[in-house]
Amino acid sequence: MDFLTNLLDSSSVPMVTALLLGLMMAISPCPLATNITAIGFISKDLENRNRVFFNGLFYTLGRAVTYTLIPLLIFLGADQFKFSGSSNVTGRKS
Repeated sequence: MDFLTNLLDSSSVPMVTALLLGLMMAISPCPLATNITAIGFISKDLENRNRVFFNGLFYTLGRAVTYTLIPLLIFLGADQFKFSGSSNVTGRKS
């Protein structure tokens, strides 16, 4: 984990920073428990090995994309985005 922290401190490229933050999130204890549960659920259909492989591949790619996009949004400043509760949706003045 110290290696990833050192890389994170020295990185100035947003995509690399997002990837490193995603890796750090992926190896924390809570996602590890979720991964074990997901592997148990995905592998319940053992008679069809191709289906198990592709379901595991899609699960892994989904987690990788999510763990890269969320830190990227945080790094780029999620507080700068307009959220629906922060503005008047109807356009009328109160």
